[in-house]
Amino acid sequence: MGFRGDRGQSTVEFALVLPLVALLLLGLLQAGLFLRDLLVVEAVAREAAREAAVSSDRSRIERAANRAAGGLDISLDIDRGDDRGEPVTVVVTARPTSIPLVGVVVSGQTLRSQAVMRVERASGRR
Repeated sequence: MGFRGDRGQSTVEFALVLPLVALLLLGLLQAGLFLRDLLVVEAVAREAAREAAVSSDRSRIERAANRAAGGLDISLDIDRGDDRGEPVTVVVTARPTSIPLVGVVVSGQTLRSQAVMRVERASGRR
């Protein structure tokens, strides 16, 4: 038999622990989103470089990159040689998705990925 004052103890303990558990879950979600964004940026760089290897049309390269980005706000830097066999370099940068309360951890971060491929077609052809 418990003491008369013990009736609300578990409720008080739950109320004290719940914010910590919620913060931990938000932190795990933020880490997952950060890793997903990192993988997306790498995939966008590969896709844009692949498109740049066969086309010199910047809008076509940007469309391919935006399709691969899945809604992530990206910026592209393309350095493409004109002759067949020269390297084409695509650098993609993006800001990671941020969650309230725990997003402060990634707020100053910038995701960056680079992909290099060889030009398959000369810039005059499509």
